[in-house]
Amino acid sequence: MHVKKCFFFDFFLSHDAVEVMPAFCSLDDLWGDLLHPKKHGVSFSRPQMLSKGYSHCFFKFDRTSL
Repeated sequence: MHVKKCFFFDFFLSHDAVEVMPAFCSLDDLWGDLLHPKKHGVSFSRPQMLSKGYSHCFFKFDRTSL
């Protein structure tokens, strides 16, 4: 999934606080780390994020065998 518009990114950008975004974005790792490929049949990663200067956030979900 490619996310090109983010309320949170826009908010922190408009308040000159983009340096907060990597910490804020790391909250996604809380639920992403709970996805266990052998248990849930899916893995999660984010190879690109707006907060790291990319044009979009890339939420990558891959099916795995159970």
